[in-house]
Amino acid sequence: MTKRTRHFDPGWRKEELACEGCAWSGPVDRADVAIEEGFTRYGCPTCDRGLLHVLHPSREEIEQAMVDGDATAATWLGQIAGSGEPGPPHRECACLKTPDRIVAKQASPDTIGPLTQVAQSAAGERRLFQCAGCGGYWLAVGTPADPTIHWWEIRRVFTESFGPRSHE
Repeated sequence: MTKRTRHFDPGWRKEELACEGCAWSGPVDRADVAIEEGFTRYGCPTCDRGLLHVLHPSREEIEQAMVDGDATAATWLGQIAGSGEPGPPHRECACLKTPDRIVAKQASPDTIGPLTQVAQSAAGERRLFQCAGCGGYWLAVGTPADPTIHWWEIRRVFTESFGPRSHE
């Protein structure tokens, strides 16, 4: 039976796979890979039986992974940007007049432009914002104990124009 997991679930990249059809076994990175609609299929390199389906993440899962520090999250945002979701031209957006990185004792996302918080880490020290004008992302890293958001650093993490998501 083919196992299913989500892309940002921990540990699946280090799993040992075993094929019930031909008795092949080995690590995930030795399996055959096929990109399917909505998931990536890892199959037996000997008989091509499906062994593991890794579900592609949603935009919300990608945003959460960014604040959680996952190194692959920005790549996934790039794939969403290339999916054909239109966005306004970036040169029109006010947030682009802001430097890509702000380091200040009391820097605030409010000083950048029309940003909406879309995700945050469990402790609140990392928060991801999306610009309402262009859809670009900003990551704020600071002190979670201060409710007035006294950030240490705010940096642009993705600027491809694919439009802001709806915040309903």
